[in-house]
Amino acid sequence: MFSYTMKISQKQIELLDTVCRGFKFKGPTDTDTVIGRAEAKEAGILLKKLKEDIISNYPYDYTVKIKTINEFDAKAALTVLRQMMRCHGRRLVSVRGYKYCKKKKRGVTIYKYNLL
Repeated sequence: MFSYTMKISQKQIELLDTVCRGFKFKGPTDTDTVIGRAEAKEAGILLKKLKEDIISNYPYDYTVKIKTINEFDAKAALTVLRQMMRCHGRRLVSVRGYKYCKKKKRGVTIYKYNLL
């Protein structure tokens, strides 16, 4: 497989920083903060506002999800962040955990996300 590194513009860096802060990260290089799906759902509002800027400043391969969706739930917002991070050579990692729910009398899946 061949690796191609493209030039990253200043506008792309600013957009990524804004989006990361919308997800409650301190920035694109923050590896300590761990978020859940609630924070991702809140960031969907910001992604809706920045949709046109992201589409115009990022290549097609990194904007596939944001072009095809209008309403951002938590999973879609995380996919958009994951695609933007890949453009910059960074990663969004998910960790699945379980918590017992007394009402359902079974384990409930809880997802946590952090940047690498």
